[in-house]
Amino acid sequence: MIVTNYEGVEIPNKQIAAFRKVLRGNWEETLEKNPRGTARGWNGALLTVTEGRRSHYKNGKRLFFYSWCGDWVSYHLWKAGCLHTCLNRDATRGTWAPGVNLTLPRVWAGDSKTRRWASKSIKAEFPASGVAAWHAWDNVLDVCADGYVPQLGDLVLCPRKNGDHIEFFVSLKGKILTVSAGAQSGGVALIRERDLDIERIIGVIDVSKLCPSSPY
Repeated sequence: MIVTNYEGVEIPNKQIAAFRKVLRGNWEETLEKNPRGTARGWNGALLTVTEGRRSHYKNGKRLFFYSWCGDWVSYHLWKAGCLHTCLNRDATRGTWAPGVNLTLPRVWAGDSKTRRWASKSIKAEFPASGVAAWHAWDNVLDVCADGYVPQLGDLVLCPRKNGDHIEFFVSLKGKILTVSAGAQSGGVALIRERDLDIERIIGVIDVSKLCPSSPY
């Protein structure tokens, strides 16, 4: 199977498989520098991921918040060679913009619900025809509704009260979903497990079309 990537280049399966492995290697490298117990421990490794951004607290109250989980995803995709503008980073868009860490990849992938409330400029940047990379999740059967099977490095979207959450897919065994995530509370990054009997998923983004054309 050949996939046409965001550069308009046909990418063979072997290249996409290598891209997914590079993604895993990248987040494993970052996690080695950030032990699980460093809650809100904005060390050098995580500040590299966020381009220096961080959540701020005073007297236990969060003063500044953004979906830095989106930085966790965009950084490791960028480090793997992806320069697509759906990644909200200085290196891909010239400047980081608040409030669109999750919106950009979801509209690019073809999430029609997110597209409804996205700005006109984002809709213009990513036409409605999309790239068919969005796969809505069936929370009864715990599968993608269209039959797509998530693979290593795909992006998982989860609902949250104060803004949705994005993370990398690692594996799914029965009802246990394993992900690579930057926690929304900030300063925490880890491999974690989710019990799909308890937690819901919105959808999955196939990252194969974000694979760069340069071979590994």
